[in-house]
Amino acid sequence: GLGDRVKITNCYSYDQDPDIVAKAQSGALCYALNQGAGELIYYQNIGEDTYPLFDTTHGIVKQMNETGYATLYVPANDVALSAGVEAYAGIITGNVLQLKDALQTVPAATAVVLKGSGYYSITPTTGAEALAENDLKGTAEPLEATGTQYVLAEKDGVVGFYQATGTIPAGKAYIEYSSAPVKAFLFGDSATGIADVKNANDANATIYDLSGRRVEKVQKGIYIVNGKKILK
Repeated sequence: GLGDRVKITNCYSYDQDPDIVAKAQSGALCYALNQGAGELIYYQNIGEDTYPLFDTTHGIVKQMNETGYATLYVPANDVALSAGVEAYAGIITGNVLQLKDALQTVPAATAVVLKGSGYYSITPTTGAEALAENDLKGTAEPLEATGTQYVLAEKDGVVGFYQATGTIPAGKAYIEYSSAPVKAFLFGDSATGIADVKNANDANATIYDLSGRRVEKVQKGIYIVNGKKILK
């Protein structure tokens, strides 16, 4: 007889089916297999490998969340990012975090903000240049928040660095800020971080002043409208 039956899940047939081939090449298959296994087993350099491999020298596949932002800190080695995602240093100006120095390779022990979409791979590499400026920090081990750390989050539809509670996971970036607490460090969208005031008072806009208080409309001054700095 066949003995006890075993339920098998997350199995895929890699053939010439266009949908399966596309999922394999995009990293979706590699990500799904690891999620199903509950551990990191498969690796893939997206854009180079056509399917997942058991080779640990290849990339770890991750999926960008719906906000289009994530953070990364790899203490041991430089890493290369696949196309579709870029890494940025963060420079604090007031309570605005300016993203600068778009990178495809990240130096070891350097905390960065990632921006992109879909699936991407993080592959060990060498030769990444150190960043001249960066106000982001990273943790190689889980870190208990003490009230002075701010981590990436989305609140009221606005993505930024908000005061952390509980444990900051290993491999994540954060801001250490011990002065008077601020509501959040929100992203600037250019070298100056100042956007056009057009449509700033749209009925559906989410508006904050620079102290982090939510307001109903833009008046004279600088405001954060839907995550962008607005000057009026």
